[in-house]
Amino acid sequence: MPEVDYDPDEGRFTGRFDWFARAEHDERTAIGIRSSYAVVYGCGTTLDQEAMRLFVMRVGRFAMFPYFRQLVSFYRDAGSLELPILPVLTE
Repeated sequence: MPEVDYDPDEGRFTGRFDWFARAEHDERTAIGIRSSYAVVYGCGTTLDQEAMRLFVMRVGRFAMFPYFRQLVSFYRDAGSLELPILPVLTE
């Protein structure tokens, strides 16, 4: 579950998304990658705060996942590991 914070003075919502991927080989971890990403949305003070929090939780993960997917691919390629590419995130 992402952490979502609201700063009323700045009119901004911030969501932090933690991602983790692990691949095993012969019942041992071949690679494990953990990463955190933040997304910031400016919204002003007239928006419903609960609606904006839900927006950050729903849309933010789709905004951040491609960066994590690319990071996993980078380490997979750098380590010459024969691992599948992470799938595209869907609902």
